[in-house]
Amino acid sequence: MKVFVNTLARFADRRARMQSSLESLKIPFEWFEGPDGKELRPDELVAACDLEKIKKNLDRAMSLNEIGCTMGQRAIYKKRLFAESCG
Repeated sequence: MKVFVNTLARFADRRARMQSSLESLKIPFEWFEGPDGKELRPDELVAACDLEKIKKNLDRAMSLNEIGCTMGQRAIYKKRLFAESCG
């Protein structure tokens, strides 16, 4: 099974460390460029999640980085489901 690594291009040092680790363990992987939370527009935030519901459930607001990461994880999950359904 392939591992999807949710990452941002601006974190080249993290990518290099992760690549080295996965290759040394012979784990097949694929980079997945998730959305950068700091770059999300207000309309993208509203479309992605219910900010008030999140705040109520967590007793705090999510950071833009947390929202971007979650959006990336959701996209990986959908990609994986599609691949399994059509593969």
